[in-house]
This record gives sequence, C-alpha cells and structure tokens, in this order.
Amino acid sequence: MSTRSRIAIAEKNEAGIITYRSVYVHFDGDLVNETLTKHYNSQKLAEQIVKHGDISSITEGEIKRYRDYGDAWVTIRPRLSCNMEQLIKITKENDGQYLNVYQAGEWKEYRL
Repeated sequence: MSTRSRIAIAEKNEAGIITYRSVYVHFDGDLVNETLTKHYNSQKLAEQIVKHGDISSITEGEIKRYRDYGDAWVTIRPRLSCNMEQLIKITKENDGQYLNVYQAGEWKEYRL
C-alpha cells in the first residue's frame, strides 16, 4: 500500500498574497520530506519538482513522473491553491497523509 503525499511551493504574488503550486506524490510519502531536505533543498530544485506535474515516486537520484508514463497533462499538471486550507483540502482529496511545502528557503512537513 502506498503512502500518498503532496509537494508544494509557496509563491508570493505582486499584491503580497501567498499562493501554493503543488503536485501529488503516490509512493513513500513518509520519506519524502527527508529526501527533499537532503537532496532538493533549494528554490530552483523545488520549482523543478513541481513544474513537471504529478509524481509516482521521488528518491535521491530519480523522480518518476506520471508524464513519463504518458498520462495526460490535464490530469497531472500542478495545482494552484489560494491558501493553506485549500492546499490541505486537495492533499486530503488524494488521501494524502503528508504535505511538504517549500517556503522561505526551507521545507516544512505537515502530517495530516
């Protein structure tokens, strides 16, 4: 059985409002934060993770993406959330147990 999660980036718009862009992660949600913190701990890397859509699994050396399996972009593209409550809601809609957010130069893990 998989432990699902979500990876998000906090973004501040011109008005100073924080929104979140995020992707679903199917496997090993309980290990995602450790992987992100050790191997993907920069704004540039966080953006690259989210940019390409939903993820099957993420490890130190590999990100398996659903786009590589031929899934339609419309179903795997990053989701935009207007606030943290909405981000938590979409995480739970996918039975997510963990939410990892890159904000202010660091990863923060939320257990749901």
